[in-house]
Amino acid sequence: MRSEYYLYFTVFIAGMTSLAAEFTAERILARVFGTSNLVWSAIIGVILVCLSIGYYLGGRWADRSPRHETLFGILAASAVLLGIVPFISNPILVAAAAAFDQLQLGIVGGAFAAVLILFSVPSTLLAMASPYPMFVLVSSAQAPLMILGIALAVVCMASFYAVIAGYVSGMFETRVRYTAISLAYQVCGAVAGGLTPLIGTWLAHRFLGQWWPMALFYSLIAAVSLLCVLALARRHAAAHRLEMASHA
Repeated sequence: MRSEYYLYFTVFIAGMTSLAAEFTAERILARVFGTSNLVWSAIIGVILVCLSIGYYLGGRWADRSPRHETLFGILAASAVLLGIVPFISNPILVAAAAAFDQLQLGIVGGAFAAVLILFSVPSTLLAMASPYPMFVLVSSAQAPLMILGIALAVVCMASFYAVIAGYVSGMFETRVRYTAISLAYQVCGAVAGGLTPLIGTWLAHRFLGQWWPMALFYSLIAAVSLLCVLALARRHAAAHRLEMASHA
């Protein structure tokens, strides 16, 4: 039982490290690309995709090799890759900025490429740690532990809520900001948050024993979220150009 506590503590630290890596990415990219919402869009997009891939790979790996040695090996590799980021970031940032400036993709393309190169692999490896305690808890067949295991499965939402307030606040004018953010959040929570579990339950019963309908459903949700983030980034860029033109 004590070894399981060590396992939970390890995964807790891994989750904190993934959030720290996200904020570190922002500080590293700020030296070349600044701290605009466009940069945050690239960071959030890449990190969330890497987390999704890591959870999937970690679940399959935990199912096939549920050993502590495997988990600690994954975390050690992630630690090494994160440790070398400060030493290799400068040439990568400069090269990404120059390359995407020539392609006229500007800040978004350069920041996206930089985050992808520097943080995609370690973030994916960190995310792979989360399924291990979840599998242990769910397989225990005890209701309280199963609930705790499922709760651990959705802990990745912390990385979303950690930055959403600062990100969306720049999308609206000051006079309507509070109302707009609250209205968008509550409507989405009621519609998407209410319908998603219903649709998921229906798919699980309709396609019993098949994994691809659920995977397709959640991939569609992720695609819609990505399109919304890109649309918000374009809206912010247009507003920024108008603001610069008014000051010129």
